[in-house]
Amino acid sequence: MYRSPFKAGSKETCSFKKKGSWKAGYHTGVDRVSSNTALVSPADGTVQRNEYNTSYGNMIIITTTDGKSILMAHMKEKSKLKVGAAIKKGDVVGKMGNTGNSFGAHLHIEVQNSKIWAYNKNLLNPNRYIAWNDTTSKGIETFSFKKGDVVTLTTNVNVRTGAGTNCKQKTVSQLTKDGKKNATSKLPWSKATLKSGTRVTIQSVKTVGSDIWAQIPSGWICLRYNGKNYAK
Repeated sequence: MYRSPFKAGSKETCSFKKKGSWKAGYHTGVDRVSSNTALVSPADGTVQRNEYNTSYGNMIIITTTDGKSILMAHMKEKSKLKVGAAIKKGDVVGKMGNTGNSFGAHLHIEVQNSKIWAYNKNLLNPNRYIAWNDTTSKGIETFSFKKGDVVTLTTNVNVRTGAGTNCKQKTVSQLTKDGKKNATSKLPWSKATLKSGTRVTIQSVKTVGSDIWAQIPSGWICLRYNGKNYAK
């Protein structure tokens, strides 16, 4: 079973395969609402599509590790996740909204028995695959880091001049006193890498695709890369 895409309880407002004026002649998924508008991924997988559609509004489609497609539609804004990015169950994908062909804020969700989503194809009843009462199961929280947090590195992390792997890696000589103390090398000309276990204070956070970067006193470090957290 997949977890609920909501962080709180939710209520069904339109059932699967209900007949109506939709293009297919019936409802291709399930509509639900919740008092908590945050939406998370119901399963581990990868981002298949992330786009705006005149019918579905801001939508994201996830290819699950067990070979299915989950569509989440009518989100308030386009998700910040990058197509092709790995995603874990419980990762934040966006907020419930009212975009596209919608008449009130809600989540439209579809599950298809295919790795590639296609309209009105391979439909599965979401209620048979999603445990709506499971609002706590999670992998990694996508946006769990914020300014002022003191975090501990869980692996060695490179220090860069900016947010992104395209930014130049600093040398040890460019680090702060504490940074030099926690560097893997003491040679001033060596490339700067902080040791696992180092505690750092976040000064600002920037999202690059699905990755999370933080500015610390010594420079910029990656806190989450390709679906894996580098700090806790």
